[in-house]
Amino acid sequence: MEIFDRIKGNRQLLSDTNYALYDYENSIAKIIMLCIEDLPFSVGVSKVAQILQGHQTIFLTEYEFLSNKMFGKLQQFSKMELTYIIKMLAIHRYINVREELKVFEVVSVSPKGNSVLSGRRKLDFHFLDTITETHIVPVDEEDMKYVHALKESRIELAMKNGVNAYEVCDDVDLMKIAHARPTTAKQLEAIDELDVDFIDKYGYEFIETIWKVVKGKDTAD
Repeated sequence: MEIFDRIKGNRQLLSDTNYALYDYENSIAKIIMLCIEDLPFSVGVSKVAQILQGHQTIFLTEYEFLSNKMFGKLQQFSKMELTYIIKMLAIHRYINVREELKVFEVVSVSPKGNSVLSGRRKLDFHFLDTITETHIVPVDEEDMKYVHALKESRIELAMKNGVNAYEVCDDVDLMKIAHARPTTAKQLEAIDELDVDFIDKYGYEFIETIWKVVKGKDTAD
């Protein structure tokens, strides 16, 4: 009986953990949408990310964006990560992104997003797994420089192609690439269990990212 109680307890813990993470994702989404709602006038994704990070730029200061109630509330995320989350909210129609004067994009909260703010609805997608390391793979300190650079590239590719970042490649494959550091297509293809479609579609960009890190390291040395 004790074993079954322990299994039941583990399942409950997993359920509670998943719920807590899901609740956290909803809170992040609400902060982003409340930030957009509190804008004195519409701006684009990049400016919203700067506000959430708490950047005191000349533009944000001059136009009083520093008084936004959500200013600096998501400093734990990079600009790229916040941009990815905002883009995913737009893809799932919680946020509207429209062209203004055919020159730049501005964002606004959609009716679907307002239903989240009012508590009538919760998110129907996840994003935290994409921007946090969720798999334990043996990597050293040097590998992590490549991991972070490849994660940035993965987010850029996901936004460019309108897909979730894990659809580009998962964390395990990303860390394999970071550890192997391929600088040619042949080296990339030699990595165990990499998806052929991934290599065909995104391989060049990942190799290019590896080269940029290598060049940056050589310059520093």
